[in-house]
Amino acid sequence: MVSNSKWIKIKSSNKEKGRVLKWKDLKHKINGITLIALVVTIIILLIVSGITINGLTGSNSTPDKVGETKQKRDIGVAQDQIGLMVLNAKTEAYVGTETTNSVGRTVIKAVAEQIQKKNQYDKATVEITGFGDLNNITNNATITISTMDYKVIGTIAIENGSLTWGEIEDNIQE
Repeated sequence: MVSNSKWIKIKSSNKEKGRVLKWKDLKHKINGITLIALVVTIIILLIVSGITINGLTGSNSTPDKVGETKQKRDIGVAQDQIGLMVLNAKTEAYVGTETTNSVGRTVIKAVAEQIQKKNQYDKATVEITGFGDLNNITNNATITISTMDYKVIGTIAIENGSLTWGEIEDNIQE
């Protein structure tokens, strides 16, 4: 090997063995990328873009998950607000002169009146049914909170005014 960095000694072939070439002579042999490297790079880019596009547009895509989370949050907000209504109504019923037998009816009436005034909580719609007439409450009240894709059903017991919720499920519209 020659000590000058602009010169290189070739040892690869018998024909050019021992011959000293200038760097610029070798430059013509080394320039550019091979066709194989180009094809491999394009294949890798296609695979990565396919994964990205599937993540954004597939059935389990990020935008779909965001919409699902928003709807379930709206249901949760409505559940919390109705739960507070029930607690307030129970407190007023127990503090007042209500008997234990009428606490459930008082709670159902108070919650039904508030829901009928305002049945939209964020983007969730709330309905209360099944209890009879406001002046003559005869059954447990059923509360349905629904969004475009999900719903949850709760019950206010006529005996003691307790509120229980079911699981959030798909809102299948008929």
